Amino acid sequence: MTRPLSRPHTGETSMAMDVVDYEIFGTDMQYVEVELDPGEAAVGEAGAMMYMQAGIEMD
Repeated sequence: MTRPLSRPHTGETSMAMDVVDYEIFGTDMQYVEVELDPGEAAVGEAGAMMYMQAGIEMD
């Protein structure tokens, strides 16, 4: 499942955006799986990450 590219609102700095591949799983306790391409990054809420695969680096 992919989302369309969004346009910045008036007054915001224009940044290049890419489509992010993601899928939502679960019913009572939902989680999202995000597929990052090389060089892409994701920002999440502190304490919200369930797991990550080997080779992923956290800053």
